[in-house]
Amino acid sequence: MNFWKILFIFTLLPSTILAQEEEFSADRPGATTGTDVMPVGRLQWETGAGYERDKSSAPTEHTWTLNTSLLRYGMAKFAELRLQNDIYSTHADGDALYGSIAIGTKINMFGGRGLLPAISLLGDVAVPYGKRVDGEHRRVGGQLHALFDTAISHRWSLGCDVGLDWDDNDSDCTVFLGACLSFQATDNLGLFVEEYNHFGNGHTSWLETGLSYQIGDNLQLDIATDISLNAPADHFVVQFGVAWRM
Repeated sequence: MNFWKILFIFTLLPSTILAQEEEFSADRPGATTGTDVMPVGRLQWETGAGYERDKSSAPTEHTWTLNTSLLRYGMAKFAELRLQNDIYSTHADGDALYGSIAIGTKINMFGGRGLLPAISLLGDVAVPYGKRVDGEHRRVGGQLHALFDTAISHRWSLGCDVGLDWDDNDSDCTVFLGACLSFQATDNLGLFVEEYNHFGNGHTSWLETGLSYQIGDNLQLDIATDISLNAPADHFVVQFGVAWRM
């Protein structure tokens, strides 16, 4: 009897250790993206909503993010499959309902060591639907980014995100550059501040700050706000969401 008990315990031990090693990691909130990929065979749903007000040009534009949903699935130890759907409603001169569906992947190239950053590549293709207020023809868009994460200590980390974006409303690509400083205040509460930029036809710069709170092993709530550094008093975004690992 004792032999079978010992054999049963050792049979469960590898899966128990694996479950303990699978730390929860979400790609929301924030404009920059982390390097972590989903564990093999695990699915995660990250969804949220938000509001943006832009008074920098007349008339004032109000945009509601009705829903943004990202599904991440671990295909291999180093790669995940990503499927995202974003739906927006804009009110200015007229009303518009539009969005995009994107499919892509994130591939971890290096896991990091000491102060050497973890490195991943992120890419996707986005197909638009609906029409914006301006009524312009929308094109297939996408992005290709290099992601870096450095663990400064067990509570502090610094991330960097640099890449190219093809907006579905513009045939020209823009350069994205962002940096994010994260602080794990407790085992459940995380805080972050980041600054990110788009360089192309002009330069836009944003400051974002927010927090996340983990409930249990597989659920996280978050809230964040973005302020345009080009027009701090006139252009801002607020958002909230949830991430659930299934």
